[in-house]
Amino acid sequence: MNILNKGRHTMKLMMGLGSLSLFICFLILPLQLTAMIHLPKIFSDNMVVQRNIDLKIWGWGAPGEAVSVKGSWHKKTYSATVDAEGHWELSCPSPAVGGPYGLDIQGQNRIVLHNLLCGEVWLCSGQSNMEMGLGLVNNAAEEIRNANYPQIRLFDVVKAGSDTSLADVAGTWRECTPETISKGDWEGFSAVAYFFGRRIYSELNVPVGLIDASWGATKAEPWIAPQGYARVPEVSDLYQNRMEMEQSGVWGEPKRPSRIYNAMIFPIKTFPIRGVLWYQGESNVGDGMLYFSKMKALIEGWRQVWGQGDFPFYLVQVAPYKDYAEGELAQLWQAQRKCLELPGTALAVTEDIGDWEDIHPKNKLDVGERLAKLALVNIYRKK
Repeated sequence: MNILNKGRHTMKLMMGLGSLSLFICFLILPLQLTAMIHLPKIFSDNMVVQRNIDLKIWGWGAPGEAVSVKGSWHKKTYSATVDAEGHWELSCPSPAVGGPYGLDIQGQNRIVLHNLLCGEVWLCSGQSNMEMGLGLVNNAAEEIRNANYPQIRLFDVVKAGSDTSLADVAGTWRECTPETISKGDWEGFSAVAYFFGRRIYSELNVPVGLIDASWGATKAEPWIAPQGYARVPEVSDLYQNRMEMEQSGVWGEPKRPSRIYNAMIFPIKTFPIRGVLWYQGESNVGDGMLYFSKMKALIEGWRQVWGQGDFPFYLVQVAPYKDYAEGELAQLWQAQRKCLELPGTALAVTEDIGDWEDIHPKNKLDVGERLAKLALVNIYRKK
């Protein structure tokens, strides 16, 4: 073999080895990527965790991977092992109150979360009157300009629907500032949630975390967990026949039972909360007392999957509006009042602060304040 042929042979061999090495790298790279532990979106910088509770922390990684978690508020390290499905979970005590803290999670890689606070966490959910942003309320410009509360943190769950349960939501925690409160699908973060959180913060002087998971025009049915349907015989057939229903409505809102729950609530059901604020019902006017059965399924189902007992669940009375058929709103109000038979529930009345001409009344300040007063009296024992 002459020198030229030897060179060609050597080059081909090197190219072959190079291709083989590249092929091996492509095989190894996914394995390396799957070995990287990662967290759900609800765990991020700036988050608020519920005080005085076993804080559940979870995520994903490679099966068999060892995971350790340490919070800056204590010296102890907590450990878990990724299971065969690639999931890990552990619990550690949350601090009494305060911050900022850090959270250090290590596996094959390391994740460090910064600027964490510990206080009161509330999930705020429902349809358009909960979704309605601060930019649409009375005195909006002034309210936004004064919304500088770095001890209040906001998490806006991005809208999604699914017929099967999802592992994660989209969103991130933000400090409450005039800029961040203005961000959202409908002129900013939920005004009701903000006014509630502001009052709780001013009375208790502890950090407040607000999770806004709301979607305009939605009925109660897509928000109900499958477990809730199973608990209430009056509505169980809705879930059993769900696939026969249309997937979404005229505004694109999910209609099929559990479709929003699967995508926006199920992924965060392990995250500890103090309670739930619920402003919904306009799309269910006409249900009469059946609405009570749906709300019973929703409340009991959420409580079951969270596993925190009968946490507070506060409803907002649907405000008066001219276009409801005669008698229908009164029947819905009766169903909402019947929800008070369930433990840990309360109702913020709005019939005196609504707008007959507008299904989205701009006075959201009083709504948030009334919800806050219920919590301050019933939970925090503040008269």
